Amino acid sequence: MGIVFATPAELISKALKDIGVVGFGSSATAHELEDGLQSLNLMLDEWGVLRENISVRKEESFPLVVNQSIYYIGVGASNFNTTRPIKIEDAFIRDSAGTDSSIDCSMSEDSYNSISIKNLRGTPSRLFYKPDYPFGIIKFDYAPSIAGTLYIFSWKPFAKITDPADQTQLSFPDGFEAAITYNLSKRLCPSNKKQCPREINEFAMTSLQAIQAAYGETPTILNWDMPTAVKGKGSFFDMGGGQ
Repeated sequence: MGIVFATPAELISKALKDIGVVGFGSSATAHELEDGLQSLNLMLDEWGVLRENISVRKEESFPLVVNQSIYYIGVGASNFNTTRPIKIEDAFIRDSAGTDSSIDCSMSEDSYNSISIKNLRGTPSRLFYKPDYPFGIIKFDYAPSIAGTLYIFSWKPFAKITDPADQTQLSFPDGFEAAITYNLSKRLCPSNKKQCPREINEFAMTSLQAIQAAYGETPTILNWDMPTAVKGKGSFFDMGGGQ
């Protein structure tokens, strides 16, 4: 179950107060908020590619096209219009009769390149995912001979926060409030020429270890498990990148 969190400005101000940049009872300046926002986005960008930190996965499904073995995925992509995955961990194909066929997602680019006939029709059993930008590329070993639905389980990046003054409140899985706040405090020390207090350093480490232990092998989550915004607004921290 998630918890209602602060606005971006409140989060950054709390982190700055922990290291003595902002006095208690005071608010961060616009300049301090912008600097803090940059550090926060950088930290979450890093967390988005660390499996042991952000281990929740997004499940999505897309229709496959008969005789088509290559698909583009990303916001605005012609095939699968969604936030571009960092990595596809697992997948399967479901046919019209409801029968599922597993897909091996570990195929390397070399293995794909070694396939001599790349448009051979059949039932796909392996895929190679290339996380190009702006669109990732999914390549199957066979072009589907019948219509089906592809289900993928992938890592999704955090969406960027663009305005620290946004008043949308956020919610997170349990444990993330402490991990984000204390680790942001720690990261803000060098730019503010502060020595990180020993207790903040310890809190940052233990809170991060806590979410690593809790979410390290978390099964696929549903939308209500993901960081979302209150009152139906899109969350800055949505694992689906705001989608």
